Amino acid sequence: MVGRVDVALTEVLRRTGLSECIPRLTLSVTSLSLDLACRDSVLPARSWQCDAEAAAPPCHRCGARAVDAGREGPGLRDTGGVDITELTRKILDRRERENDPLRIVQAGHPALRRRAVTAHERLDVELLLELAEAMTLTMREAPGVGLAAPQVGLPLRFYVIEDSFAADEGEDPDDDLLERRPLALRYLLDPVLEPLGTERVYAFEGCLSVDGWQSIVPRSRRVRLRATELLEDGGLREVDEEHLGWTARILQHETDHLAGTLCHDLAVPRSYIDAAYSGHYADLGEAVRLLGLSGEITELGEGEVVIG
Repeated sequence: MVGRVDVALTEVLRRTGLSECIPRLTLSVTSLSLDLACRDSVLPARSWQCDAEAAAPPCHRCGARAVDAGREGPGLRDTGGVDITELTRKILDRRERENDPLRIVQAGHPALRRRAVTAHERLDVELLLELAEAMTLTMREAPGVGLAAPQVGLPLRFYVIEDSFAADEGEDPDDDLLERRPLALRYLLDPVLEPLGTERVYAFEGCLSVDGWQSIVPRSRRVRLRATELLEDGGLREVDEEHLGWTARILQHETDHLAGTLCHDLAVPRSYIDAAYSGHYADLGEAVRLLGLSGEITELGEGEVVIG
């Protein structure tokens, strides 16, 4: 498809007397071709940063800009095989003050669509702890219950999780329904999740990188977590655990980020809503009726969230 676009647009430029723009067009399309061809390949770690000044000057006749293989989208530059330590330091140093939150990138930023690289032994422990503390501050201030490194522009298989908003058992009917319980702060490297059983839980889910929006996402009720946990004293320990309910959902959501997947990619079609409306759909049956949802979710009875 890319090749056909290249030929067609080239012919249009020739006929309109803008043949001098063809080299720019060719460079742009070739760049896109290379990116598509490499999408499933094993590539060096890549990151993105705003760099409007690096853009090539526009053609004086048609206004088109040449797009290097290292550029995608306005103001975004692919820095190629980046040094993770250098990038981590740069992200942390962008803050004016040490206790300022990091910038959370939003949907559309390519950092959210790249597969992250292995975190183990990638950073010195001191720098990893500094990153973990900055991400924790950012998560709490947002506020949220998890934050993955790609959400701050770092392609690293690492995230922080904590749920201090959940009620204890028996205190909140909604939390009880979703099996949501308080979750202590944890730093996890290179997590691997395995779904356990066939039960799926349907619930509205939001993301700090798609601020203000929610959708109904089916998640495995139970998962097995294998990961390396970073402790607050800088120590590391291997974990192999089972989790269920809301904690399992948090783990699945954050682990998806490491593969370039957003929760809304997995949503029930037509369930994407402004978060301000979520109170109208406390019972998912209302969402099915008012939003015109279809599929497995229609099998849920009143007050139910689990299928399977």
